[in-house]
Amino acid sequence: MGEVRRVLDTNVVLYLLRGMVAEDLESCAYYVSVITEMELLS
Repeated sequence: MGEVRRVLDTNVVLYLLRGMVAEDLESCAYYVSVITEMELLS
């Protein structure tokens, strides 16, 4: 099997940036969509 990849949604990214995530995320590659990126920059 290949590398595990995850796409993070806007709310998850905001929780991470604010330090509101109770548990560490598993070790894998994380990505955000163009839509999420636009929402975060607006």
